[in-house]
Amino acid sequence: WGTNEGLIISILAHRNAGQCKLICEQYAETYGEVLRKALDKELSNNFEIKFFLFTFILLSRVYFPDLFH
Repeated sequence: WGTNEGLIISILAHRNAGQCKLICEQYAETYGEVLRKALDKELSNNFEIKFFLFTFILLSRVYFPDLFH
C-alpha cells in the first residue's frame, strides 16, 4: 500500500503550531514513538517531502523542544 505522502503533507502543512504540538503528542501517546522519527522512516527520498518534513521539524523544535528526545 505504501505511505500517502500527500495526505501527510495536507494534514501537517495546514495546522498551526498548537495543533502540530497536539498531533505530535497524540502520536507519541498512541504509538510510543516520536512522529518525526516515524515520518522519516516512512517517507521516500523525494526532495519536496523531505524539505517539508525538515521545515516542520525545525519549527516544532523551536516551539516545542520537549517533544524531541
